[in-house]
Amino acid sequence: MKIFQLDCSVNDFNESQTRQHTKILVEKLTLKYPNSELYYLDLVKEQIPFITKEYQIAMFKPEKDRTDFDKAILSTYNIQPFLEADVYVIGVPGYLLNVPAIFKNWLEHSFRIDATVSQSWEGLLKDKRVYIVSEWGGIYTDTRIESTFEASIKNCFKIFGIENITFLNIFYDKETNLNNISQIRESLDLVI
Repeated sequence: MKIFQLDCSVNDFNESQTRQHTKILVEKLTLKYPNSELYYLDLVKEQIPFITKEYQIAMFKPEKDRTDFDKAILSTYNIQPFLEADVYVIGVPGYLLNVPAIFKNWLEHSFRIDATVSQSWEGLLKDKRVYIVSEWGGIYTDTRIESTFEASIKNCFKIFGIENITFLNIFYDKETNLNNISQIRESLDLVI
């Protein structure tokens, strides 16, 4: 099994529940599937440039019609590990009921005619699984998150042909104690 792990929290590992729980979930997957290969991408450390008009033109062209210039533009993001993965474990902290801009940018870079989507707009990444781990601080409710954050992510992955998506929302504030965090970590076993 090939696992694609992505983190996009601006906080470092010790400050980010999203990063910590994404790592734990990957560890649990590799225990269950011991011969797994892991590809790791940290969007904060390996920033992908935002899409330009030239990039957008290149990504919508069929592969056979791409010029050397188009290929050079598209090479700013190596899409191959994303295409080859069987499972995606993605840490996406919730920001203002939505995803961070660097995650949305990564999704846009992952859209490619003849790679993730056919020329007739059929998703090409079938039979794959996505785990979205997100931390929420403040006063969010499940309903608001489901209607904005989760719906947005589901729709993007559906374009790629991926419909098997599990959300692990961690509601966290300064009053959350270590027992609750331990319970969250134990519950990760249930989703694999």
